[in-house]
Amino acid sequence: MSLFDIIRKRSNSHSNQPELADNPNILGKYYRLEDIKSKNLGTIYLAGMDAQSLFGDYSMDALMLSTLGNTKRVRQYLPGMDLSSEQSAKEYIKKLVFRTELGYEFAYAIRQGNGLLGAINVQTPDYNMSLSKFPHWTLTFFVFELFENKGIMTIALSWILYFLKTSLNVHQIYATVDPNNIQSISVLNKLPFDEVPHDGEGRFVLMNDGQRGKLFMCDLDFVKFNFE
Repeated sequence: MSLFDIIRKRSNSHSNQPELADNPNILGKYYRLEDIKSKNLGTIYLAGMDAQSLFGDYSMDALMLSTLGNTKRVRQYLPGMDLSSEQSAKEYIKKLVFRTELGYEFAYAIRQGNGLLGAINVQTPDYNMSLSKFPHWTLTFFVFELFENKGIMTIALSWILYFLKTSLNVHQIYATVDPNNIQSISVLNKLPFDEVPHDGEGRFVLMNDGQRGKLFMCDLDFVKFNFE
């Protein structure tokens, strides 16, 4: 059974742009820490990555990120993630936890038992405005190559979209993908994302080598999920 249905053709209007706060302190504006709850999805579960859910100095996750995640494709397609060593991976997690607790961005680790399979990061409109003048919700995602082509990311992202719609009242969310990243494009094509045109030269639509990325948008108002 499908995890979602398109309930009617989405509108081409992008008029529901979120209002941006003048106050730089956005704690609680988009989500509360208690909203980021773990979710069991059968063979995998999603765990929120905040200070309360991680133990000690993040050594176990940092070790897995620096061993399984330090690949050519991750370096090419997710250049903002420095996983070249256990220490750099630990610093990446610390920064993510800090941004989570400030209210700018949050992430869910995809786990199986105690193992880390990948992660999904969700960025708020204010965070994107501060980086790239892009006032929308966005997400990035990856799964270790060892666990690709198993449907893991499709299931995990489906629930994240459901969570964004039903718990955080998100209407539209975007993802940008390197044109050569066939695996990620394939995942988005299995979900209710449409490729959309984009304007400007902001960091969000430019890849590490300066070329334009493909921009995808999911209009959550026109998707009915089957998680209930």
